[in-house]
Amino acid sequence: MKEIYSEIRKLIPLENIENTFESPPERAYGDLATTICFLLAKQQKKPPFRIAEEIVGSVKLPKNSLIEKVEARGGYINFFFNRAKLATIVVAEAAKKTYGKPKPDRRRVIVEHTSVNPNKALHVGHIRNSCLGDAIVRMLKFAGNDVQEVNYIDDSGSQVADIIVGFKVLGISAETAMKFDQYCGNEVYVRVNKVYEANPDLQAKRNEIIRAIENGNNDTSKLADKVVGKILSAQLETLLRMGISFDLLVKETSVLRSKLWDSAFQMLKDANAVYKEAEGKNSGCWLLKLSDRPEFAKLENADKIISRSDGTVLYTGKDIAYAMWKHGLIADKFGYSLFGGKTWITEAGGRKKGGFGSADKSVAIVDVRQSYAQDVVAAALSMLANRKIDYNHYDYGVVTLSKKTAEQLGFEVDAATHMSGRKGLFVNVDDVLGALEKKAYDETKKRNSAAKEKWLRDTARKIARSALRYEMIKIGRENTITFDAGESLRLDGNTAPYLQYAYARSLKILEKAGKPPKLAAPDAITDTESEMVKALMDFPAVVGKAAENLSTQEICRYAFNLCSVFNKFYQDSPVLRAEGKSKAFRLNLVKAFATTVEKCFGLVGIDALEKM
Repeated sequence: MKEIYSEIRKLIPLENIENTFESPPERAYGDLATTICFLLAKQQKKPPFRIAEEIVGSVKLPKNSLIEKVEARGGYINFFFNRAKLATIVVAEAAKKTYGKPKPDRRRVIVEHTSVNPNKALHVGHIRNSCLGDAIVRMLKFAGNDVQEVNYIDDSGSQVADIIVGFKVLGISAETAMKFDQYCGNEVYVRVNKVYEANPDLQAKRNEIIRAIENGNNDTSKLADKVVGKILSAQLETLLRMGISFDLLVKETSVLRSKLWDSAFQMLKDANAVYKEAEGKNSGCWLLKLSDRPEFAKLENADKIISRSDGTVLYTGKDIAYAMWKHGLIADKFGYSLFGGKTWITEAGGRKKGGFGSADKSVAIVDVRQSYAQDVVAAALSMLANRKIDYNHYDYGVVTLSKKTAEQLGFEVDAATHMSGRKGLFVNVDDVLGALEKKAYDETKKRNSAAKEKWLRDTARKIARSALRYEMIKIGRENTITFDAGESLRLDGNTAPYLQYAYARSLKILEKAGKPPKLAAPDAITDTESEMVKALMDFPAVVGKAAENLSTQEICRYAFNLCSVFNKFYQDSPVLRAEGKSKAFRLNLVKAFATTVEKCFGLVGIDALEKM
């Protein structure tokens, strides 16, 4: 690609032209196009098509140029290449491990995802958050950013208090043979909420427990810390099955007990961003001033309560303090301890440790129902900072189960259904993974009857988690997902197993051929070979755009198209039976495909399997 861009820059010496390249939708429009004329139109006060015509009119192609023709069309400048020369350059570049890597951004970015209340197991409605977040981390790292993958643990809220009500007040046993997060969510949490319906006065006891947890250093808070630790360990075990782990776990109690909230609250007061209500139903509460901000002015009662009259802090207040820590607007008061492996956790009494927080950019993966709360946090940051804060709420649609999958997992439903922990209507990720692994194991064993048991189970596990991850991220994040277990494992269509099978097929070809011969320009390029070259050529632009827009969908769409083109090439262009330059080129083309699609897998968390 460097050779291509270098030749274009010589013909059209415009600054940053390489950032404006895109792939035309049809071959008739060329192999590559630039949108530079649309950017120049405002500066030169001319229509884009006129600028394009003037630029193309001044271009003189040298002999033996890679570029055969340059054409102006509707404001675009389209480049037509010598297809054989282009193919050789692209295939050689795409086979390199560094292909597609953009110039390092080198910014510190905090990506917060999952953030499931530590009172239950992760259900399939939560896992979209985790899959989106982890894929975004992977893309940002590929783009050269210093990324911290963070999970915020709401261990001081009402849902944790509900579990403690169950154990401490109702006397429910904490001993169980079940996985502890499943037991607390499936059994204890549901039973406690049924008792609330019969005895609403018991909720006053929950409020006492919340205050005790927030204050810390008492028997109730110590019990809560122990229970949360066990649930959190179980949740992380599930995420590890999905190939997801974290650099840091931030406990909400740490925001309170470390006095981070106290410092943040004082800063809000000093900035005149909050006030204490003197009368009415909110008397004694502290409110964030939002009514004079344009984005909130039209809302009734726009000012937001962040601290109640009894001193308890609402979620929004704690989130503001946490966001201030993320962006280095407040001194780091956390202590840190290891929570298994290389994951750190904020902990009272933990040691001071640099390297966390103080990000240039943060991304909070929080579903669309929390958009208002996230807007409030962003507004508070802007009130306090003397610089632009790159705070991003990454919202997404919810997940439902298809009627067929819900029934297979034991639910009687009339249609696709949403999940509700309080109502006991949910499906744990562990159960979904178990069902997917069984299906994948059965299918894999049919095709590999003589394979060893360990390989079969390992392969089934990787197919299952890849299938689930891909289903959670392959469509636009704004869309609701209806997850169907059977559809996710299909070897045809837009699924992870389809992509994995194409990759495994390419490795099988290379294994049979041995070491690919030296790449040489073929005498001619077939249409399917040209499609493969074009698809490979698109990778750098796609990955750059995906990282910039935080779009997992872009990578998935590209990977599916690349594998579809490869399968067509496999059918139309024999590789092992080819001869001479054609065989050498095709084998190197297969190698370039395998290297590129493996990069796609790494970006979105799909396992690259050598055999299926």
